[in-house]
Amino acid sequence: MTTTTLAAAVATTFMTDTAREALSNCHSLRNMHDVSKSLIKAQQLGLAFDPKRNNAFEMPLALIFCRAGDSIRKQPSEESVRGFADSYKAGKSVPALSVVAENGMLRVVGGFSRYAGLMLAVQEGATIQRVWVQEIEGGRRNELAHQLVSDNGEPLPLLDRATAYRELVESGCSIEEICEISCRNEAHVRRMLDFESVDPEAKAMVESGQASISTVVKAARKCKTNGTSTVVHLKDQLAKAQANGSNKITAKST
Repeated sequence: MTTTTLAAAVATTFMTDTAREALSNCHSLRNMHDVSKSLIKAQQLGLAFDPKRNNAFEMPLALIFCRAGDSIRKQPSEESVRGFADSYKAGKSVPALSVVAENGMLRVVGGFSRYAGLMLAVQEGATIQRVWVQEIEGGRRNELAHQLVSDNGEPLPLLDRATAYRELVESGCSIEEICEISCRNEAHVRRMLDFESVDPEAKAMVESGQASISTVVKAARKCKTNGTSTVVHLKDQLAKAQANGSNKITAKST
């Protein structure tokens, strides 16, 4: 590193005594944000201290609405919804809903279980006039990306994940971009996309626990090569598994 480069790096992180004193008198995050901005403008703080906001605001509940079809999760967990409802009713901290501004209203694009819990709390008599929201920009692609990594500890069902990957492809995403968005490897993404294209009856067998996604994808590839029906093949395999005392198609049961 050259002397000039080192000096530039140090310059971005400096803090004067004036800045230290000013920050020591701050007793809230908002106060620290505003003071830091003023100190940087006065050249008392380096750019490494430049604070960023995450577009979080407390907004009226009357302006917030939700379209269930926007969620990549087909069915929220009743336990999760109940937990959020209880948290809202008790006045506990709940993560902000993710929204986009649309025709003077705020449409929920992330936190659908939280929103369902919020509505349940209101139905049960809770007086809630405002909730915290954060804005998600960049269109449907960014909405999907946000939902894929924001499950609040509730794993996203594989069938719903596969549908989300397909929608990302349709929005123009490459396999590499989906890997980056979902934090999954290429083999996983390709397998899920292959699964998304199989017959609905084959998907239903996965949903009912009669076969794994890998089993269905492998069968689909084989049947496509042979020119045979994937569903017929899987049903035949399931019959063999059941004859051997199992309700799931596996190498051992067939």
